[in-house]
This record gives sequence, structure tokens and C-alpha cells, in this order.
Amino acid sequence: MRSKQINKLYEEHKRIIYKQARSFHNTTGHGLQDLVSEGNVLFMKAIETYDEKKKIKFSSWLWRILTNGLVTYTAKTDIPNLDPDLEHLDYRERWNPLAHLIFKEKVESLSEDAKEVVGILLSCPGELLELSGIEAPKIVRGKLKRYLKEESNWTWEKIYNSFREIREVLVIQNI
Repeated sequence: MRSKQINKLYEEHKRIIYKQARSFHNTTGHGLQDLVSEGNVLFMKAIETYDEKKKIKFSSWLWRILTNGLVTYTAKTDIPNLDPDLEHLDYRERWNPLAHLIFKEKVESLSEDAKEVVGILLSCPGELLELSGIEAPKIVRGKLKRYLKEESNWTWEKIYNSFREIREVLVIQNI
């Protein structure tokens, strides 16, 4: 493929690269620029491995290559610790105290059902959700909903009302 074709293809698909990088940045805390750079490398890999005979759109192929590649990249690279004085602290001790107080106040304002959902998530997310790396929040919500339906015998209405309340109350930005 010639460079003009690659440039045209890149211009058409750079939003996918940025969107995936942004998503991984938000969920893993890795640097956005590092993820975009890795995404550009993966874009070239997608061009090299794309096969038109398989009748799959290039954007779908790129999405799959980006997802798999960024999962691997974030699993292999550590998030740099910008403050060496905090290296000895457990991650829970690095929390912003103001954010913790705001979170606590907001949780206390929730209904008992919504508090139970938050409690489940905070008490045993690994065991309940069987997390093995990065999973999209949508998948995590689905697993939690199934758990509440099957294990706790909640109605769908009770589940959706609790999730809606949590979404409305616990929106914390820039903390």
C-alpha cells in the first residue's frame, strides 16, 4: 500500500484510534499520548494484517486489533508513579481525602438498594465479576445485574432503579 493510501485510510479512521486510546486512558490511568502512540503502531499492524477476502470492514478489523493490542500494552506496562515519596503507600492510601469524603456523603444519600449494589462492588469485585485484566464497564454492569437477579432474586425493575440512582447520585468529576 502506498503512503497516500495509508494517509487517506488514517484520516478516515483516526477517530477510532483516539476513541479507543481515550477509553483505555479512562479505565486504566495510562497516559493518553502513550496510548495514542501505541494505537498508531497498531493501526499499521491492522493495515498489514487486513485481508479484504474475509469480507470484514477495515474499521471493524482495526477496532479488534486496537482492543487486543491496547489490552496487551496496558497489561505489560506499569503506570509511572510521578511522586516517588508515595511508592511505599498502598494505593488506597493515595486517595484524595476530599474525594473520599464527597464519595462517602453521596453513598450515604443513596437508597438502601443502591447502597447494597455499591457495597457489593466495593467488597468483592474480583470474586464476583471474575476480572482478569481490563473489562468494559458495560460488561461489568451486565455481570452485576445477572448476579443481583440470580443470586439475590432482585426484580429487573429494582435493579434498573438502583443503577439509575447510582448513576445520577455518584457522578463525581475532576476529583
